[in-house]
Amino acid sequence: VMDVTQRKQAEEALAAERRLLRTLIDAIPDVVFTKDSAGRLVVSNPAAARLVGFAGEKDLAGKTAFDLYPPELAALYH
Repeated sequence: VMDVTQRKQAEEALAAERRLLRTLIDAIPDVVFTKDSAGRLVVSNPAAARLVGFAGEKDLAGKTAFDLYPPELAALYH
């Protein structure tokens, strides 16, 4: 039997940090987002969703600038 207490505590601490970060990102009134190396949105906040006319930030997950803007603008934002 392996003692998983430390591992469980570390997982709980990480989950708490993620919740805090998500709360902060969502509360910022300015547009906040991160993209992966392929230019896909990974994290965004409600302000980012509103900017492009989406109901919520989950609707933006995986989208690129080319999914959101006309080609000439997307090329600039990509």
